[in-house]
Amino acid sequence: MKKEKDSIQLFCIPYAGGSATIYNSWKKYLNKKIILMPIELAGKGLRLKENMYDSFGEAVEDLFNYITFNIRCSNYAIFGHSMGSTLAYELSKKITYNNIQLPSHLFLSGRNAPQKSNKNLKLHKLSNENLTSELLKLGGIPPDLLDDQDFIDYYLPLVRRDLKLIENYKFNKNVNPLNIAFTVLSGTNDQSTSKSGVLGWKDLSLKSCEFNTINGNHFFVHNKIEDVMNIINKTLL
Repeated sequence: MKKEKDSIQLFCIPYAGGSATIYNSWKKYLNKKIILMPIELAGKGLRLKENMYDSFGEAVEDLFNYITFNIRCSNYAIFGHSMGSTLAYELSKKITYNNIQLPSHLFLSGRNAPQKSNKNLKLHKLSNENLTSELLKLGGIPPDLLDDQDFIDYYLPLVRRDLKLIENYKFNKNVNPLNIAFTVLSGTNDQSTSKSGVLGWKDLSLKSCEFNTINGNHFFVHNKIEDVMNIINKTLL
C-alpha cells in the first residue's frame, strides 16, 4: 500500500475509563497535516459490547494489531494520557521488537515513568465512595454528575477495571531504551504525578526527551486543549 508522504497520523490512546471520543475536540486545533486517529479500547464506546481486557499485555496486543493495520502515512506518532501513556510506551516496545515502522514521536502525558510508579497504589480496590472521592480530586468526574446514579453505576466499573490493569502492570527493568523521541506533558496541579516520576521518562529514550508543564490538574488534556495542541503541532511539523 502506497503511503502518504506529507501527512502524519497521530494515534491517541485514552486514559482509564475513557473512550476514543475524548479526543474528538482536538480536530479543530490540530494542523491540517496531522491526521487524528483516536483508538477505541475494548469495552468502551463503539466497542462497548466487546469484553474488556484481562491483562495489560492483552491491551498492548490489541493496540499493536490496530496500529500495524492502520498505518497509512510515512510518518506517525502516538499520544497517550495517564494509563494511555504506559500503554503507548509498552506498545512502542512491541513495535520495536517486531521490527515494524517506528513512530517518529511519543507523547507521554499525565503519568510517571513506569519505573517510578507507585506499586502500592491500589485505587481499584477502594469502595465506590472512596474511589469517587479520588476521581474528584483528579478532576475525573464533574461534580454535577455525582447525583446521577445511572452514570456512577456505568462509569465506576469501567474505571475500576482499567485501574486494575494499570495497577497490576509490572515494568520490565531489563529492557533497552527506545530509539524514539519523547515529549512528556504534566499538569502543575496533577496529584497523580511527581517531579522525579515525570523526569524518569528520559531514561527510557535514546533520543531527545522534552518536558512540558501545563497549568492544570490531571485532566489538562480537556481543560487546556490549545496548550496541548500547540505543543503537538510545534513538535510534529
